[in-house]
Amino acid sequence: MSREVILVLKMKHIIGVIVIIVVIGVLSYMYYFSLQESVASQIPQVNPRSPATISIDLSIPSKTYRVGEEVLISGIVKIGEEAFRGMYVQLVLMDSRNNTVWIKQVKTNDEGLFRYNYQISEDFEEGKYILYAITIFGERKFDYEELTIRK
Repeated sequence: MSREVILVLKMKHIIGVIVIIVVIGVLSYMYYFSLQESVASQIPQVNPRSPATISIDLSIPSKTYRVGEEVLISGIVKIGEEAFRGMYVQLVLMDSRNNTVWIKQVKTNDEGLFRYNYQISEDFEEGKYILYAITIFGERKFDYEELTIRK
């Protein structure tokens, strides 16, 4: 084969590889944006001029717990008077020295409710703790409960 024929074959091969890369890139781009649209369709539409605001309400059944007990953490997230379904909520437990003890992310159900059961482990120190429930949707909202842990 002559040198020109080999060069033409190599160029066709390179062009074929470039076409494949471009096609993969376009398909990846289309897939990514279809996922974005799917996720966006699950987020409630909020009119930015609407007076409705997001609220979060956290509750625990008791203010005092013993090591080994289970804490039922629950709450509700609303936008205006409507339940905010599918909203992520960060649960953060902090000790009296402002050290983060643990963080857990939960998601609200169709009624805007979230629940989490937490077992107080043996390595907890006696003292006062603050449990925060935090959510962010345009602005940061939170609620908190104080609790005491005894041995």
